Amino acid sequence: MNKFHFFKDLVRLDEGRADNREIIESIFKSSNFSGTNFWALVSAIIIASVGLNTGSTAVIIGAMLISPLMGPIMGLGLGLSIFDTGMLRRSLRNFGLMVGISILASTFYFFISPLKIENSELLARTYPTIWDVLIAIFGGIAGMIGSSRKEKTNIIPGVAIATALMPPLCTVGFGLANQNWPFFFGALYLFAINTLFIAWATYIISNLMKINQYSPVPAKQPRMIRRVLSFIVLAMVIPSIYLAYLFMQETLFKQRAARFIEDEMQSSTTFILNKEIDAKNRELTLYLMGESIDSLRKAELNARFERLNQGHGSLRIIQEDSKEEIMAGLKDEKKGPFAEIMLQKQVIDSLRGIIHSYHEQPFKEAEMMQELQVFIPGIQRLLIHNTHPGKPDEVLIGSSEHLNEQYRNQCRQWLHKRMQNDSLSITFVDL
Repeated sequence: MNKFHFFKDLVRLDEGRADNREIIESIFKSSNFSGTNFWALVSAIIIASVGLNTGSTAVIIGAMLISPLMGPIMGLGLGLSIFDTGMLRRSLRNFGLMVGISILASTFYFFISPLKIENSELLARTYPTIWDVLIAIFGGIAGMIGSSRKEKTNIIPGVAIATALMPPLCTVGFGLANQNWPFFFGALYLFAINTLFIAWATYIISNLMKINQYSPVPAKQPRMIRRVLSFIVLAMVIPSIYLAYLFMQETLFKQRAARFIEDEMQSSTTFILNKEIDAKNRELTLYLMGESIDSLRKAELNARFERLNQGHGSLRIIQEDSKEEIMAGLKDEKKGPFAEIMLQKQVIDSLRGIIHSYHEQPFKEAEMMQELQVFIPGIQRLLIHNTHPGKPDEVLIGSSEHLNEQYRNQCRQWLHKRMQNDSLSITFVDL
């Protein structure tokens, strides 16, 4: 019996609770949209938009604390629980006005903003999952409990931060301004999840607390409301479960890809210049420099990567000798830096070759002249002129006496064969 009383005391909600009239008046007042709440909303919109635009987490948290959106949402839940049509209409109207103004203002801000970057703060509001549903439910529970206390605590500010109502709305504005529909619909779905489950949790806790209206209600009405709410809740939960599954699969793929790189791609002669992990398509692309990996080793690595991902994963290896891949990369933003580096490396290697050839040329000319003097003693000078780097296009031969046509033909044949270039332009000069 003592254990039962201990458990009952542990979960009781009436300790420190205000009376029903005070709770209803408090939530009714917080759902108001005029004066203080209007200016608070305007401030929250601008602060949240700037914070999302610049990727500042601290600024976004500030906007969450300022935003008055929680009031009308809790008003919707409480109005359904106590069957107060006046509170429902007022909360719904004010909620619609707040949402409309927030979307319009944030859309205008992001339209004129020079920063169009899809940063991590914006991206975080576009992929709602079942975990966001849990946050909204328990946020709504905590919010209703906090609103029902005689002495106000830090519960409501904590709920405002956890459930994050304003940032998804501003991300909807970003999606509209930039015609980025995945961002628009993803953020809108997250906001709908937060709104519905905060209101639903408020409805549940209000019923548990028995915050009843003062006039009797037909018995069929609460049953109908429960059925409609249950249907809406189920319809909202199912997509979030599927998205959570996809998110989990993508996270596991990223972890496996990182482990594969650490276990299989560590080498003293080959290093990874860049890597791309496409978790959605289960593809890992590695850009390598250094010693090339042969086709057999590539096949072995691909097979291991596929086994690691249970048959759902492909590995692409792009090396500095993959010229077609590099040139294709110039047309692709993701591969562009790699391709540019590889092309710069090719230019550097080419320049090194040209410099090396110019250093060697005087020695080459002297060596070839000595070879020619074996069968044509009168040759005193030989110059090689490169009109195109790396290709000897013109040769000048100077002799102490005039060479007849037979000697000249012998020189031409020998030079063509010696320099492996049949298109040489050979000029003879008498010194």
